[in-house]
Amino acid sequence: MDRTEAEFVTGQYSALPFVLGLRVPRCVQVVAEKEDDGARPVWFYGVGDRSWACVVFREDKKQARVWQAGPRRLWDEVEGAYRWWRGRGAPDHTRFGLTITPEGASGLAGRSVRDHAVSGTACSP
Repeated sequence: MDRTEAEFVTGQYSALPFVLGLRVPRCVQVVAEKEDDGARPVWFYGVGDRSWACVVFREDKKQARVWQAGPRRLWDEVEGAYRWWRGRGAPDHTRFGLTITPEGASGLAGRSVRDHAVSGTACSP
C-alpha cells in the first residue's frame, strides 16, 4: 500500500479524520504511539460488527503494511474515502457544510460550483 504516515497521521482535528468520519460510517480510528523501531500502527474498528483494520507505517519506508478482517473491509473503505477526499483537492474541514433532515444527515464538500455531497452517519475519529 503506497500511503505514508504523514498522509494518515494528521492530527485529531484536521480534515482527514473528519472526512473518514463522514465517509466510513460506524468506525473508530485509533492512532497508536510510534514504537521504538519507528513503526506506527493506525487502527480502525467497526462499531458493532467486529470488523477491524490495522495499517503499520514505518518512518523509513514509503509503503505500509495492512491487515484487515471481519464482515467489512474497513481499510478498503478508508482507502476509498482518502481517494475521494484527495480527488476533490483535499479540502479543509472548514470547506464542508452539513444539512440535517428527518431522513438523515448529509455533508457537502468544497462549497463551490463543484460541490460534492456526502451522505451517511458520522464515525468517531
